[in-house]
Amino acid sequence: MPPVIEGEYSDLNLEGENPVLENYVVDTDQDMFYVDDHNHVLAGWTTALYEGHMDGETLLVHVDFHEDRKQPPQVLASGENNYGHELPDEVPISMHEVNNVVPDLQINEFIEPALQWGLFDQVWNIGLRQKTNDGYRTDIDSINELNLDEYDSIISDVDIDFYMGLDGKRHSYEPETVAQFEEQIASVIAESDFTTWATSPGFMEQKEAIEKIQNLTELSTDV
Repeated sequence: MPPVIEGEYSDLNLEGENPVLENYVVDTDQDMFYVDDHNHVLAGWTTALYEGHMDGETLLVHVDFHEDRKQPPQVLASGENNYGHELPDEVPISMHEVNNVVPDLQINEFIEPALQWGLFDQVWNIGLRQKTNDGYRTDIDSINELNLDEYDSIISDVDIDFYMGLDGKRHSYEPETVAQFEEQIASVIAESDFTTWATSPGFMEQKEAIEKIQNLTELSTDV
């Protein structure tokens, strides 16, 4: 994982031939955490827990093109050796332990460990993509059913690849639909106790991803 610096969305910078974030950024004023690979938000959630942002009945509002609900294997492969290590049954108690686990998770394997560790009582999947016949549950209509008043704590998690279209490329949604959705998501973020953001370099052009994150962050602070 890249170094984590204190700052804000304007401190998101790219590096490398296939650009990724130079640093992850934690905004302690706005209670936000910015990463590139989405599974790394699990480190932010763990920090939020120990910083007191998850108290009582906690909801994760997961805004994404994907559901990211794959169950990781109990024995995780290690990038440093051939032995691997066990996925802990309980939430890690130190960032050293978190950093040993998170990088070995696949990009869609981070929500199930969070549920296993008891970080969230419910996950609400929301996205621009409409429901499909294969049971995909992330869709724009579900935001109208969301009642934040039922929960003691709200954690928002926004993967900026929610702008992707059904073809896996640029979105083809009506501008009015996108604008309405952005306003709804901004309102949820404004009511959240903590928000994580992912630029998803495997799915989004990173310069565009950062621009969209900055726009949404500003929109949420203006609500």
